[in-house]
Amino acid sequence: MDSITIVNPATGCQERRVRITPPDELLKMFENAKIAQKQWAAVPLKERKKALRRLQRYLQNNYQEFIDAVQRETGKVWADAMLDPLSAVGELSFWCGRSEKLLKQKLAPWPHWVLFNNEFTIRRKPLPVVGIISPWNLPLAIPAADFVPALFAGSAVVWKPSEYTPLTALKFKEVFDSLGCFPENLLQVAVGGGEAGRIVSENADVVLFTGSCKTGGAIEEICRERRVPYHLEMGGKAPFIVWPPANIERAANCFVWNACANAGHYCKAAERGIVASSISSDFIKRVLKKAAALRPEIDYGPVITEFQLKIIEAQVADAVRKGAKILCGGKRLERNGRWFPPTVLIDVNYDMDVMTKETFGPLMPIMAVKTLNAAINAANNSHLSLNAAIFCDDKAIVNAILERVEAGNPNVNTAMLNWMAVSAPQCATKWSTGPRCNVFRHGEASIDRTCESQTVVKHKFSLPLLKNRELFWYPYTDLTKLTMRFFIHAFYPFF
Repeated sequence: MDSITIVNPATGCQERRVRITPPDELLKMFENAKIAQKQWAAVPLKERKKALRRLQRYLQNNYQEFIDAVQRETGKVWADAMLDPLSAVGELSFWCGRSEKLLKQKLAPWPHWVLFNNEFTIRRKPLPVVGIISPWNLPLAIPAADFVPALFAGSAVVWKPSEYTPLTALKFKEVFDSLGCFPENLLQVAVGGGEAGRIVSENADVVLFTGSCKTGGAIEEICRERRVPYHLEMGGKAPFIVWPPANIERAANCFVWNACANAGHYCKAAERGIVASSISSDFIKRVLKKAAALRPEIDYGPVITEFQLKIIEAQVADAVRKGAKILCGGKRLERNGRWFPPTVLIDVNYDMDVMTKETFGPLMPIMAVKTLNAAINAANNSHLSLNAAIFCDDKAIVNAILERVEAGNPNVNTAMLNWMAVSAPQCATKWSTGPRCNVFRHGEASIDRTCESQTVVKHKFSLPLLKNRELFWYPYTDLTKLTMRFFIHAFYPFF
């Protein structure tokens, strides 16, 4: 197979055939990227910033071009598709404003007076080629959060989008090159599936991956063998806790949106409603009314891939077989394309796949619990730990939940807004990320992922009696011992 057929999941119609990047061509991309990176890194940061500001302005003025590309391959409704160029603009804007501060050399705090005649500077050196392997649910927003800081730092990028959604990446590449302010081959797009991802993982100087645990595990194995850095985001199963006293109407509105926006194709989507028994009936009633009112093509789009639709259908069938009740939705719509409606499930438990496995679709299982301890335990009962939402107006209760909940990004009385906070790190634990990768995107951590740090030690001046040596250099004498005995007692008063 030398090409991929892109089908619009909203209509079932073929949009375009896209040529797969041959392995030898993909390997050549890395050679070209290293050449481009040297040219780009030599450009002063202020000039790099000007070039990337031009890219930002193009996106701001021509965002509909990217919405069209996203909709062609995902079928998303306009508001969901808009998040892709909107997020990319947010990344560019943040780094245009903060890159000089975040990338400049920093003096380390003076450690102690023993080293008073030395200076310690921390500097960053960009890794030459950043390999990005991005998913199909946000074909521009997620990779932009990876390649924007990498470009500011001075790296080149080889980007392999999902084989289901390459059109947005190719459109971005076309615009990037047309601006005429970047070295040739600074950002390249490789089209393909698992084989292309393997080649990227085997040749990049750092790999930034977003996708499934299975694929992430394979990438981790390759990178560990090569001893190159890698950063993984591998999904979520976000709990949505509602505990009195709470604004139930706001909680219901947020839950439906958090679960169904983008057809549920967010790793930060609410996938488990956990509600106090005393307010569960009221909450479920409100959720049901709002979910049943959502309109296809206006409020929600289709399921983007066929395999994801089968997972959603299998989870519903498994839940019903084990005692769950469907209050609305529950089966695919009879129309062209891949459409599955918002679905509310009650009487769910942790024997059901819908409560234990990532859904990535518009399912809203709701569990009623009697105690706060039971709610927190239910929230933590997952191998994935990315986001959580907590709706409660009692600060003490909220703090008690925050102290114990196992989530990288808990949101209080809102949901998923951490994604738009590009100045703050995105965090995760458990199988939502790799080992030692708790912070995987956004904020200053984005730069640290694509750079090597150096601590530069500079000798500033010599002591009058020791012009060409230090007290602790050879030869060791009684004076050396005396000085070192003095040193050990001299540290702490200066902290």
